[in-house]
Amino acid sequence: MEENYLIDINIEKKYELQQSDAIHRYEIIGNKTFDAKVGEVHYDIALVFTENDDWYHGSAVATFNAKNLPEGPIWIDVKATKIFQMKCNGVKTRNMVFDNRRVFLPNIVLGKNVVEIHYENNYSNDGTGLHKYIDPEDKLTYLYSQFEAFNAHKCFPCFD
Repeated sequence: MEENYLIDINIEKKYELQQSDAIHRYEIIGNKTFDAKVGEVHYDIALVFTENDDWYHGSAVATFNAKNLPEGPIWIDVKATKIFQMKCNGVKTRNMVFDNRRVFLPNIVLGKNVVEIHYENNYSNDGTGLHKYIDPEDKLTYLYSQFEAFNAHKCFPCFD
């Protein structure tokens, strides 16, 4: 796959979702759990693991309904080492803005939106995200995930 991503090196390493950012995104996407008048988000996720590597490949498709058009940027949270390709509503994004914590979404429309991201990521070793462990006793490989409270984006792109 063709790599096509930008990384802003001025971004602080630790990323925490701010309440103002969550409110901004809720005003655009919302969540049907809280209000029957707002949108829903659905994810289709595929992860490819190989036994001898410290990384994995993934693809995620997020489908959501925008109830309002954004006045400012909207993004999907993702921590990845590489993003190979992103499509937003069927259009391949050529110069995406990706800062290793979120990727900004162009071409958002009222109603149904589909974002597709193909990426690579390293396994985590800090207690969050997706971990890989080889048991010294049985020599088997195990995967462990920790996605609460704001850590699912460390495994796959999502509105975390």
